[in-house]
Amino acid sequence: MFGIKTKLKRGWKAFKYAKNCLSSSHTADLDALLLCHALEKGMGTQNVKHGFGQEKATKLAELLNKMQHNNMTDLFAFQESLAILNAYIQFQMRDGIELKELEQQITRLNNSFDNSCNGGYYILKNSEFLIGTSIDYASFVKSRHSLRTFSTNKVSNEEILNAIELAKRAPSACNRQPWHVYYSFDNDKIDVIRKSVPPQAFLENTPYFCVITVDKTLFGAAEINQGFINGGIFTSFFILALHYLGIGSVVLQYTMFNETEPRLRNALNIESTDEIIAVIGYGKYPDEAKCICAQRRPNEEIAILR
Repeated sequence: MFGIKTKLKRGWKAFKYAKNCLSSSHTADLDALLLCHALEKGMGTQNVKHGFGQEKATKLAELLNKMQHNNMTDLFAFQESLAILNAYIQFQMRDGIELKELEQQITRLNNSFDNSCNGGYYILKNSEFLIGTSIDYASFVKSRHSLRTFSTNKVSNEEILNAIELAKRAPSACNRQPWHVYYSFDNDKIDVIRKSVPPQAFLENTPYFCVITVDKTLFGAAEINQGFINGGIFTSFFILALHYLGIGSVVLQYTMFNETEPRLRNALNIESTDEIIAVIGYGKYPDEAKCICAQRRPNEEIAILR
């Protein structure tokens, strides 16, 4: 049980956190992501309204000009928005609508930047959606366990990047992709992460750790909890990606306003705008390991048909 001083201290920190979230203004990249997602989602709708989204497209073009002026063109939000505006203009032209002023603005931006992002939509056939049904997903999911024993085999940086490449397929609110994965192969930094979570005997033999965070600036005042939801979804995708690559993992509890947070942030240079979602211990699978039964609740306690 926590003492009254600890409860009051955490309560005060929670109040300041909520106040900060409610008073924070939208960033330029958040505004751009919201606008471009609205346009792209409209283009991907089956029965889109004729001439839809022109006001949003104009606002987005104005925002991109401001971002260019403020040297923000290296941001993903800028590059994706530019690609989507190009796709939007082509979409409207095919629908018989010319947007000459908007096209002129975007042409100027196109002439200034090379952009590898794709925007708009593409068509998938039924057979392409059903590729996943040929995979033995049930066996794959059931073979993944929280691991507390690891081999001494090394995990490479390439493997972590491959896991991230797969995990970033996770859905996020308006495709904001607010995630960051902080990790290190430096033993001193690994030890800092290890000591940032409640002590458990198996942690000493856990070879690697990473910290999952989300960028709070990508959420508005009314979306305080969305960062944790998006971060939780990404965490699930990430540990499954690790499993696919032959890397075991365990998701470790990390409470808000943890007393170890300042040292952890300093060791990994975690941005102040990043909210820590979870700490994950990981390593290669050993020849054998104990795995607790960890029975799942019966479906009757989870599925609620009304």
